[in-house]
This record gives sequence, C-alpha cells and structure tokens, in this order.
Amino acid sequence: MNAIILSLTKIRETDAIVDLLTDADRIVHAYARNYRTSKKFPNGLELFSVYDVSLTSADNGHVWLNGAYSEQPFSKLVADVTSYACASALLETVNVAYAEDAPMPNLFRTMLQAFAAMEAAPDLSPLVHAWLEARIVYIQQLLPDIRFCAGCGKPLVRSSHFQQEQGFLCEACAHGDENVMEQVFPGIRRLVSTPLQTVLGAALKADAAEARQALLHSIARLLGCCLRDFSTRRTLKAHAFMGETVYSDASFLEVVGG
Repeated sequence: MNAIILSLTKIRETDAIVDLLTDADRIVHAYARNYRTSKKFPNGLELFSVYDVSLTSADNGHVWLNGAYSEQPFSKLVADVTSYACASALLETVNVAYAEDAPMPNLFRTMLQAFAAMEAAPDLSPLVHAWLEARIVYIQQLLPDIRFCAGCGKPLVRSSHFQQEQGFLCEACAHGDENVMEQVFPGIRRLVSTPLQTVLGAALKADAAEARQALLHSIARLLGCCLRDFSTRRTLKAHAFMGETVYSDASFLEVVGG
C-alpha cells in the first residue's frame, strides 16, 4: 500500500501519531513506534514523499504503522518556500476537510499530480494550490453553492458579494458595497470545473502574473475562511504561513463578507 503523510505528531522521542492518505483514498490514523531508529523506517517519516507502508489493525481498533519506505520523494518542494507553503496548506486542507464517510475519488493520485506540478513550475504553486483546494472544499460541501444566489436561490451569472457561511449573492440580494473581486466568482467556477493541465497551460500563455497573483490571493483567502469555519482547530497554521509567505498577508484568515 502506498500513502503520503498529512501530519505527524510526536508523542515520545521516537514515537508518533501519523495521519496518512492512502492510495485507496482513505485517511488512516496510525501509531508509529521507533520510527527514528528502527530499520523498518530507513528514510524516517517526512512530508512530501510517497511511502510504501505496512499497516496492521489491533483488536481495539488502533492502527499500527509497522514500516515505511520512501518510493517517491518530492524533495524540490522543500527547497522552494512558495512551493513548500502551498503544498503544506494542501496537506492541511485534506486533513481538515476530508470526510472518511464521503471519500473524494482519486484524491491520492490528484495530490501527487499537484506536487509534481509544483516541483515543475514553482511560480505556479499558488495556482495549483487554489485549483485543488477549490475542488476539495467544493466536493466536501464546505464552499457554499456556486450555482445559485444564497439569498433568493436564482441562478448566478456573476457576483461581487459574498456573505460568510451563506455564499455568493446576486445584486438584488446584496446589501452594502462589493466585498470580493468580480473575477473571484468565475475564477472559482473555472478551478472546480477545469483540468489542472488546462489551467496551467492558460496561465503559462497569459502575461499577467501580477493580476493572477492578486486574484489567487482573494480566492485562496475565501477558500481558507470556508475551511476555517468547518475546522475545529483554533488556527490553520499552514494556511496562515502561506498567507504571510506567498501573499504577504498577515490577516489571511480573517472573515470575508462577515
């Protein structure tokens, strides 16, 4: 079985609780004993690597990670701060938003596709992050419906108004000034419905890096706030780090349209 590590929490000097996303698109919470010293973990346990893992289940329901061998490391992600920040935020997204009773088909393979794209084009890592996070948040129903107005229920063509925990509003239902860029609504729709290679190809052809970064900032902030509203965690550390590092935004997860 292959898996990638979503998070690792040390509980002793050489023991840890590991959250894994397996190639069966399941999240497994496993206990790894002596992972830093045992020969069964020759590469240790690191993020951004595909591992061949050995798992066993105990009678009490606990899962043991008996060994792990790194088969495909994405080492270049760690070497570039933008790629590292965006990839870390994706791991956090899966760990927070992914419902074990409502699996997202091919998520494991799609994560590897995203990591490979970030390694190949580090400057486009924010776009890759937004593409996959939009899909996860939308499929897991953490993003309000992008087809209809959250107020009247009529089909939406465009929107520059977003109400936290409700969704996008049409002009008739909106109160107050516009609070999201006009391009955010169609941008999220494109990310959810368009293959990654098509999105990347369009970005490479366009000569508008600054405008794209501003739009991705707004999209990533909105998606991050939707994720935060669902999460039981007080802080989404990886997303906050991405906001500061990639977008120079210290208030990245503040309420949008509150």
